Amino acid sequence: IDKYLHSLSQGHTVISFFFVGIDVSTGTLRTGFASTLDRSIINATHVQFHWAGRNSRGVTQLTRDLSVVFATGFRERVDVSHARVFLQELMDL
Repeated sequence: IDKYLHSLSQGHTVISFFFVGIDVSTGTLRTGFASTLDRSIINATHVQFHWAGRNSRGVTQLTRDLSVVFATGFRERVDVSHARVFLQELMDL
């Protein structure tokens, strides 16, 4: 979390995920791309402390179904107020 917040604080920065999904039964490959501030990503982000060192805010893990990012019509949705609350919660840790 600390490195994430530091990178964002430098300005003119966006951090995104590139997802690769493989359906073994059909042999198909799908990809998805979303900013860490996308509403779906924020809602799936869980803070964990047990992997973090001392004087650290912790680490995050994506813990929910993110199959939406593989949908053909997926469009990134960054809700600015929701993203601000998320970032403030991380800073307050």
